[in-house]
Amino acid sequence: MKASILFPFLICCITTTLTAQDLKIYVSDAENFAANSGKIIQYNSDGSNPVLFIDEELSWPQDIVFIPNTNDVIVSNLNSRKITKYNAVTGAYIEDFAEVLGGPTRMKIGPDGLLYVIQWSNTNNKVLRFELDGTFVDEFTDVGVPTSIGID
Repeated sequence: MKASILFPFLICCITTTLTAQDLKIYVSDAENFAANSGKIIQYNSDGSNPVLFIDEELSWPQDIVFIPNTNDVIVSNLNSRKITKYNAVTGAYIEDFAEVLGGPTRMKIGPDGLLYVIQWSNTNNKVLRFELDGTFVDEFTDVGVPTSIGID
């Protein structure tokens, strides 16, 4: 009888422990749009406790994407034309993830598991796709979308 009461209690505790998360909000700051500057600030989910998360290898940071099932976060940088990769826990710079000649702005992981990246200014401004390791796949769109700023 005691085991039948204890088992549901243990399942409830384990489930609560596994689903409880310390959610954070990340904000990119272009710092007056100056070249080779910018920062990513981390906040608690209620907007409190701002902490400098990333301030290396940024140049007008645009978007922030956490790569699933890894310990990586990537940031698109309009001025340097690079997507840079960082440790998702510490914010330490790891390497350049990809170069986007048209200046990467927004990024999103699509249902196919590829990273979609829009460009601000390039000769064709097509939406690009990358593997989650930074390998270029292709131009997703046939027509360019100049000065694009959103993707979903």
